Amino acid sequence: MEQQREYRKIVEPDKKKTADIFDLDRKRQERKEENILKKIEQEMSEAEERFGKLIEEVSKRYENLPNNIKEDLILHNWQILGNVIEYGIRRGFTEKELKISELGAILHDMDKADSVPEKYKDIQNYTLVMHAKVAAEKVPEILTDECLEEFQIGDDPEKIRQEVTKAIFEHMGPRPGFMTNILKKFNEDMEKIGEGGIDYPEANGKISEALLAADMKSLAGEDGRKKVLKFRAGDKFFIQQDLNLVAEYGNYGIDLSQGEAALISGFESAFQARDMQKDKRNRDWIDVDIEKSKKVEYTFLGSEKLMLWEDVFEKTKHYEEKRRIKEIEESLEAA
Repeated sequence: MEQQREYRKIVEPDKKKTADIFDLDRKRQERKEENILKKIEQEMSEAEERFGKLIEEVSKRYENLPNNIKEDLILHNWQILGNVIEYGIRRGFTEKELKISELGAILHDMDKADSVPEKYKDIQNYTLVMHAKVAAEKVPEILTDECLEEFQIGDDPEKIRQEVTKAIFEHMGPRPGFMTNILKKFNEDMEKIGEGGIDYPEANGKISEALLAADMKSLAGEDGRKKVLKFRAGDKFFIQQDLNLVAEYGNYGIDLSQGEAALISGFESAFQARDMQKDKRNRDWIDVDIEKSKKVEYTFLGSEKLMLWEDVFEKTKHYEEKRRIKEIEESLEAA
């Protein structure tokens, strides 16, 4: 008993001290996060005021599109702007670096509403693939010296234009998941008409990496998943790809719907978007949105049936298990 009392005299105060330290650290982290969120909100407000006319000009380019597509593009542009601001503040970007990143976010998808040139009208997904190259080429005519002077970004307008151009061009490559297949098909189709394809380089440098990470975060989240589902529902190549997966699962006695096959592809793209990031901080940042998106109920092709990732993931696990068992059995038979 005496030993126990002596033990408590020594250990209990230390336990309390340790608990107090952890509590203090937690409060410090909470205050730090609150300050970061305030900075993000303030910078978003300032960016909206600073680049309001430019944002409006980009939005006007979507005027002739169907309302749902127009709204999707405008929402996406706001998401990317918010994402690059959050990225830049969390990475300690200078005021100038933040502004350049914001310009890249505002202009990165401005040509998605452009008409396809007549000579390329039969090239599938021409605008989707080429919009970054076209937008990058238009940066000099939009970000004139007078324009940049008004934004008060810096005293070297040509260097700023180069950085924005580079970021927009590089944010497209290399892309994960379904975009890899789209690029491959696009380049094959271009070769058939005697023209070269396109190979977007890897994002390199703070501004380019910020725009890529911001765009990949959007792809990894709920809205990105819904876009992939919508896209796969209207593209013949991906419809067939999803039906092939349905048949493959069926060979193992697993009932997989076309929508669930599309959802599997959508999550694979999200995982690849996360894993392509070199910086672990970027991977963790994007993973937050992936985890949130796993709890969302998705629909496909106007079906009333709701899809949850947890249910679909169970089917993928059963499929992988049965496929491995079959491979082992076949190898034993061949031995």
